[in-house]
Amino acid sequence: MCVGPPLAKTLFQSIEGTTFSGNSRTKFFLCVLYATGLTALFGLILNYMLNQSSVLDLAFHALSDPSRRAMVERLVHGPASVSELAKPLEMTLSAVVQHLSVLEASGLVRSKKSGRVRICSIEPKALQAAERWIAQRRHAWERRLDRLDRYLAESRPKE
Repeated sequence: MCVGPPLAKTLFQSIEGTTFSGNSRTKFFLCVLYATGLTALFGLILNYMLNQSSVLDLAFHALSDPSRRAMVERLVHGPASVSELAKPLEMTLSAVVQHLSVLEASGLVRSKKSGRVRICSIEPKALQAAERWIAQRRHAWERRLDRLDRYLAESRPKE
């Protein structure tokens, strides 16, 4: 049971020295947030994190299909019409439009209608979130592999 903000200090004092694990840790954390009045801040942080995650999810989902990757690769070289994007692909124009709608929903591609032609172009900023996520993972793995290399070098028997 959680208590209101006036009793937050009492709550902290009463749990001093207590260890929490698993689900009880989560419940305790939420209880403390409620008790200290930080639920609004927690909600903002959680929304931001979920939005960032959904941006990545949309980008990686859009790039998971080889046809969509081919379209993005073509658009890297400059804007193109839907029919230009469809030429090298062995699919109907309506299938290409469906793939483009996935790319547009992810924010990777934008399109505008110019007369009777829809022109598509790449949205470089949308790729930055995925690029940043990959770079962070790469950096972490490079550090781990460097540590492993040092460990193996130190543990080799001397000749």
